[in-house]
Amino acid sequence: MLANKTYYVKGDIYVKSMDTLSIQSGVKVIVFGNPNVTPPISYAIHISGTLLCEGTKSSQITFKPADTNPVWAIGYWGGIQCDSSCKVVRLIWTNISYTGGPDVSGGAQFAFSVQGVSSGSFNSSTKVVVENCSFLSGIDDCLRLTGPITVSIKGNVIQRQGSDDGDNINIKKGVTGDVAYNYIWSAANNSIKVVTNGTVLIHRAK
Repeated sequence: MLANKTYYVKGDIYVKSMDTLSIQSGVKVIVFGNPNVTPPISYAIHISGTLLCEGTKSSQITFKPADTNPVWAIGYWGGIQCDSSCKVVRLIWTNISYTGGPDVSGGAQFAFSVQGVSSGSFNSSTKVVVENCSFLSGIDDCLRLTGPITVSIKGNVIQRQGSDDGDNINIKKGVTGDVAYNYIWSAANNSIKVVTNGTVLIHRAK
């Protein structure tokens, strides 16, 4: 998606395992959908390959619903969902709002999710960078990170995430990396949640 252009999404986007979706600075992505019909229409971006959203401070990337007067807490679109085949995800100076639209089972989707997998000899090795981004008015987890993956989650602003539930940064077993300097306001549940299933945590002071 070329710099400073506006793109309209009217269906699910799938990035295959050997492909890359690159979004340049200043891009606006307007996602259509309708949470008020039965079943609700809620499109998402599904990443099995590489996603590069590389905005700048002066020319940021924006994802938002097509509705001109979105209401919180209603999920208008399904966010960015990355599976265990995903190679690299970089969200830099990217703004994402009004996620949480339902999946095919009717459950609210996360604003941003990476689902790493460890099974037998296979271990996913996704590298995730989310820095200087903003997330607003989702209705479930904002950043849901499941290992084995490596992350850098720094300098983000997360506001008004979750309606009656939902964590802002939900870290599961097998995630390694850095989570620092994030501003979180009005969390429905935990601001930062760490679930280790009995693994002993080691905090490294800097």
